[in-house]
Amino acid sequence: MFAEQAPSAPSAETRPPGEAGPGNELLVVDGVTKLFGPLRALDEVSLRVNSGEVLGLVGPNGSGKTTVINVISGLLEPTSGEVRLNGQRVSGLAPHRLARKGINRTFQIPKPFPELTVSENLKVAVHASRLADAEILELVGLGGGAERLASELTASDQKRLDLARALVTGPRLLLVDELGAGLSKSELDELAVILRRLVAELGITLLVVEHLLGFLEQVTDKVTVLNAGAIIFSGVLSEALADPTVIKVFIGE
Repeated sequence: MFAEQAPSAPSAETRPPGEAGPGNELLVVDGVTKLFGPLRALDEVSLRVNSGEVLGLVGPNGSGKTTVINVISGLLEPTSGEVRLNGQRVSGLAPHRLARKGINRTFQIPKPFPELTVSENLKVAVHASRLADAEILELVGLGGGAERLASELTASDQKRLDLARALVTGPRLLLVDELGAGLSKSELDELAVILRRLVAELGITLLVVEHLLGFLEQVTDKVTVLNAGAIIFSGVLSEALADPTVIKVFIGE
């Protein structure tokens, strides 16, 4: 994994989204612990994501990455700690209420309504998008396919549809759960371009859960690394790749 190479993300000087300044925190995850019986899936996890920022959340399988975004998106309630959006406590709210407040997500395994067309799938999800459905489909690479049945889409296009369904709700914060899983190199490159456009053109803040570090390198240079439900590193991706603890977690001795 650490040998995987990909084009570097644009620098702070050339990448339009950049990083928001101090005091502009959109998302705060504060000391979140999640227990499943005796299992401590998350152990006092704390994150801060500024408006307009892209944060990568990485870690080996079972490290707690998806549990973090399940808590943020309202699928799970934290055992302790809290989640705040723009300074307002939102932990424990149902997903549909969080969507109205500006938090939405994609899923590693998309589950569209197969009997509906691409356009109809968007209409089910629509809330307060600033863009027309056709513009969103064009943005994610599904332009011209609005009348196709979701069941006819390739796995890659179903992921794009899942992204479009999240975008049509007009999110301020988008949680992207391993959207690159199972995609080819060219599909990953196209997806990286799409994610960068969401930040640069729409001002959407992204929390990207991923294990493909080469792909993540194209989207952001700032990462938080989880292992066994706890944060073991936060900082620049290039420094994570050289950190002995991170290396040991991913590839052993």
